[in-house]
Amino acid sequence: DNGMMILGDLNQAGALKSTGLQLKGAHSYFVGNPTKGKMFFEANPAIGTVIPLRMYVWADADGKAHIGYYDPAPLFQAVDAKLADGGEQMKMAAGKIAEGAAK
Repeated sequence: DNGMMILGDLNQAGALKSTGLQLKGAHSYFVGNPTKGKMFFEANPAIGTVIPLRMYVWADADGKAHIGYYDPAPLFQAVDAKLADGGEQMKMAAGKIAEGAAK
């Protein structure tokens, strides 16, 4: 409902399996909202170092899923102080994604 979508993914469990490491469910998803992203890129193309947001999902030994990601708000601020509000918006969107996925 917030326009966020998966823009790419990386099956880390599959890639690391070739090394003998077994990481159940290890997967990174790159998520973003293309319409909002366009605005951020127009303001400062260096925002590409931050978006799309990478969200890492994995399962622990008991099979419980976990979701990790860096808070995008300070990252947006580090790229360009004018994008601070956008960073807060992305922070809220990421929190909703993580909350929804954890259910």
